[in-house]
Amino acid sequence: MPDAPAAPPTTDSTFDPLKGSSTLVLGGVGTGKTYSLTTLMEAGLELFVQITDPGGEESLLDAVSDKGLDINKLHWNYTPPAIPEWDTLIHMADMVKMMGYKDLGEIKQGINKDKYQQYWAVLQNFKNFHCQRTGEDFGPVDFFTPDRALAVDTLTGINQMALDMVVGAKPTAHVGEYGVGMKAEEMLLMKLTGACKCFLVVNGHTDRG
Repeated sequence: MPDAPAAPPTTDSTFDPLKGSSTLVLGGVGTGKTYSLTTLMEAGLELFVQITDPGGEESLLDAVSDKGLDINKLHWNYTPPAIPEWDTLIHMADMVKMMGYKDLGEIKQGINKDKYQQYWAVLQNFKNFHCQRTGEDFGPVDFFTPDRALAVDTLTGINQMALDMVVGAKPTAHVGEYGVGMKAEEMLLMKLTGACKCFLVVNGHTDRG
């Protein structure tokens, strides 16, 4: 019986055999999403983590210690959530006391948007990843090679940062403002999944509401 003909070579110019995979990991709070990122180190990869959830670095260090992994293969940058100033909270409370929901939603410029720069900070870090553990800069994440892995921990924090960028401390947001934040986040994910050659893992929380 003759051998089956060989498959024709791919003609897809976007196919890159050296590109790492992109993975979305979803789970509830405390289910081990951050801890599991160190399996990438166990596979021999150098791990870079953009942290947006408080305590993420502690979970990574616990996993590295538990598994006896090389700490030199772990790098992180933690961008904390926006912490409003007291004057901002008082101003927001005054507006809520004096205005109805419709009027609050129609505020066009947001409130104190200059105090909500976390999304911008995350983009700057992806442009030149700065490891807060070692103080080193590693350049753009889309230049990382497949012997490295980039993780976003978590997408939930990115969601909030993108909305904060649009509305600041405004206590409500209309559909159009949500759309602007979603578009910014969509473009970021397209950049990471389309341009990065390293392995990519994005952690997110499930919503049971």
